[in-house]
Order: sequence, then structure tokens, then C-alpha cells
Amino acid sequence: MNRYGVAQYDELSTEHQRIVDGLIEGEQYRFDDEIVAIAWGDGRVVSRDGQYHVIPRETVVDWTSPSGLLALAFGVGGAALIVESIRRHHFPRYRPFRGAR
Repeated sequence: MNRYGVAQYDELSTEHQRIVDGLIEGEQYRFDDEIVAIAWGDGRVVSRDGQYHVIPRETVVDWTSPSGLLALAFGVGGAALIVESIRRHHFPRYRPFRGAR
């Protein structure tokens, strides 16, 4: 890539040329290998036959995977902690889980 971030089509590997050809034709690719996905960065601009093609990278999260479920758990836990901190600040005498006396 040159200093402006434009990759020359002829300088790409055969695999990357195949991916770029498919993307130009409208195909979508999914990279399960994190190293390959990181190599594409946020996207690329490829110069081919005097035309510039912008290849964006879209990130999709699989919420049913272990890391997706962990992200959901952290989100719900964080929201619960915010609600609890507001409750403690505004209603310090109210204890919702205290046993009956």
C-alpha cells in the first residue's frame, strides 16, 4: 500500500485478488480467523484498471457465541449496577432484599 492507503490490485496476493473480485461483484465474505480479519483493517481502497474500489469492513457480532453472551452479560450487569447506584443515592433507607421483621 502506498502512503495514501490505496492498494494496487496487481500487488495483492492471489487470495486477496479473489476476495476483491468477489466483493466488486457483490459477494459477502465472513472471516472466522481473527488474524485475517484484522489484516483487512477498517477497509481498503483498491486501484484496479484505473478505477478505485472502496472495500468497507463491517463487523458483525454473533450474540450466541461465548464472547457474544459474555458481552450481553456485562451489558446487563452494568445496567443493574447503574440502577443500584441511583437507588442507593436517592433512596438510601429502602432495602429491596431485606427480610421481613
